[in-house]
Amino acid sequence: PSGLRIEDIAIGDGAAVYAGQRVIVHYTGRLSATGETYARTTRGPEGKPFTFKLGGGTVIPGLDEGVRSMRVGGKRTLTIPASLAYGRRGSVGATNVRIPPGADLVIECEVVGIADGGLDTSWTSTLLSAENLPLWVLLAVTWAFLLVAAAPEDALPSEISSLVPIVLGSQYRAPQ
Repeated sequence: PSGLRIEDIAIGDGAAVYAGQRVIVHYTGRLSATGETYARTTRGPEGKPFTFKLGGGTVIPGLDEGVRSMRVGGKRTLTIPASLAYGRRGSVGATNVRIPPGADLVIECEVVGIADGGLDTSWTSTLLSAENLPLWVLLAVTWAFLLVAAAPEDALPSEISSLVPIVLGSQYRAPQ
């Protein structure tokens, strides 16, 4: 009734997905009129699938509705009317392809998994990686300098208070 057309390529033999779950998909999105790709996930060993909360309103309504009745391992082609995509406003896809106002979309998608439902902590491995160690050290040193600069001189141990003029240089004014 919404105008979404669904063509199952493979049903999938994994678990069914439900609203509220974080689903993991690979997809390719194309403009219906031209076939031009506006977004896609990468595949292979270095591939990055796309994860979203089903029914959470974080993706276009046509993708949300089209994935809702799938199973893990399932593949579909969704033909999405503009009313379930970007409507009259249009958008710009991940590949910098302009999605014109009123454009219908075709999305080929495959559900590859269901996320564990916990918080997405994949960013922590990057944030805490060895390559970011110099940034963490700089941040710690900066905070230490700020704390020293903000503290009254008589509240600091003498070893630290003697360093304040050196650290702060000409901006340091000894209390009168």
